[in-house]
Amino acid sequence: HLKKLNEELNAQIKLTNEQNLELENLNNIKNKFFSIISHDLRSPLNTLTSLMAIYREGDVTEDELREMLLKLEDTIINTGSFLNNLLEWSKNQLKGIVIKPVKFEINKSVNHNITLFERRISQKKLKVVNDTDPACLVYADPDMINVVIRNLLSNSIKFCMPGDEITFNSFIKERNVVISIKDSGPGISKAQGERLFNLDNTVSTSNGEKGNHLGLILCKDMILQNNGSITFESSPGEGTTFWIELPNEVS
Repeated sequence: HLKKLNEELNAQIKLTNEQNLELENLNNIKNKFFSIISHDLRSPLNTLTSLMAIYREGDVTEDELREMLLKLEDTIINTGSFLNNLLEWSKNQLKGIVIKPVKFEINKSVNHNITLFERRISQKKLKVVNDTDPACLVYADPDMINVVIRNLLSNSIKFCMPGDEITFNSFIKERNVVISIKDSGPGISKAQGERLFNLDNTVSTSNGEKGNHLGLILCKDMILQNNGSITFESSPGEGTTFWIELPNEVS
């Protein structure tokens, strides 16, 4: 009887410890969530406030007004993208995502996401090429992979200068498909690269705006959840290439 009581007590202690760890994890996520919001939403709000103050003061030419509106549009788009990533990341951390893998053409996903950014690509005078092979099928959650492609493309657009080129490619590697997104942007240093998937890291885009790597961390989480991997190559002045490897059949 005493042995049974001890076993029940040990089981209860184990359960309590597990619950405490889960609560600690949830508390850390909550703290990080509010830290990100307070840090990353301050910058776009400051930009909006500054633009509105300039407009209120008057003496703004038509060209200056047009430039202000373009900056305003960029700020709203980037803030919307950031909030979407924040919500996706939070759901991921709270284990709220159900993965629904199917076989689909990566070529079509890339085309779809390029279309979403057509206006920004045109405004920035960039060339975006989809050289992915229509024969490359991946077995993954298409919604999650679309989020990954969107984030990587958005990142390249942000960091590239007018006239730069972004190219998607793909090839079959044994039982996997490798997808690359290469840009001719400024590239990143080795020190920045080592911190690229660190939530606390910040870098400047081609417009001088600051941003953390929440989108890249989300990409990595989603690729890992789909039994894949993500790596990158970059050096200052030579652009950046991201490599995604995903299964092309049920594992």
